[in-house]
Amino acid sequence: MAKNDYFIIDTETHPIDGSIWHQLAPYPGTQRFMNSLQGCIRPVIQEFPSLESGDAGPFEKMITNMDASGTDLACVIPEGFLFCTEGPTPISTNAWMLTGVQKYPDRFIMCPNFGPIIQRGVPEAIREMEFMVKEFGVKIFKFYCPEDTYINDKRLWPFYEKAQELNLVMQVHTGTGYVYGARNKYCHPGLLEDVLYDFYDLRIVAFHFGWPHHRELNCLAATFPNLYISVSFLNAAATWRPKFFQELIGEAMLYATSDKIVWGSDTNGSGMKDCVDPFLTFQIDEEGHRGWGYPYITEEDRAKIFGLNMAKLLGIDPTKRAKRPA
Repeated sequence: MAKNDYFIIDTETHPIDGSIWHQLAPYPGTQRFMNSLQGCIRPVIQEFPSLESGDAGPFEKMITNMDASGTDLACVIPEGFLFCTEGPTPISTNAWMLTGVQKYPDRFIMCPNFGPIIQRGVPEAIREMEFMVKEFGVKIFKFYCPEDTYINDKRLWPFYEKAQELNLVMQVHTGTGYVYGARNKYCHPGLLEDVLYDFYDLRIVAFHFGWPHHRELNCLAATFPNLYISVSFLNAAATWRPKFFQELIGEAMLYATSDKIVWGSDTNGSGMKDCVDPFLTFQIDEEGHRGWGYPYITEEDRAKIFGLNMAKLLGIDPTKRAKRPA
């Protein structure tokens, strides 16, 4: 592997048909959600990313950005965001996302969203999970708890049990809700502890470093071998808030080690390169290393975080690289 030529799996991407926002625009919930996005993104990303696909389709836009950033594979995840319309219309669906995966199977990994689980009913969510595994070979899914329920809601135990039985990887939003309609109280990473004890073999990826409760997540990841930490969204701050990002990545490496950290961007393609490029050279500074004990980031660490850890979780051969334009 040449330097900076890493095998990269983006564990969290959200291709979206930009026209859906025009359809949802009249709803007050959508307007409040859009307004809240500014406050959510301002501390992390300096420039608000485009929500439109332009002349390209949403999946083609994603692949263009993957090629530009050197990303080999992306987990594509539909979002419900039913709080925008108070129920009737999701912003994307599993069925729609599958059309992109089936069109570009060498670039996309289907990562369905079975929620909101409590609203639709746990048996129905389990039924769809089994269907997706049987019919489409799904290996990974996302639980978006902020619009659903507490991570440790005991009503979810049959759902977690089935996911563990099927040997699936569960990705879960942790930390804060960030936007209007997403409840902070549902996604505190400390809530994972009950799940980790009762479903010890369930492999879990916790999104967004668990921030602002990242230390609690790090301690849990140090204790439970099947809990992983995703850098998604907050890695966008590495360029212009390096001290902030240094604390997040440094603490995660110190407690969980680079074996338990995975890559992600939480984008629709826009901004993907802005996440990847800084991490190619990002390094813990002298104060962080000597004063806080953060380990320096080695090339081996970068390779694991960028893609090797997730490849191992999903049984993917990292030597089979994506064919990208020269």
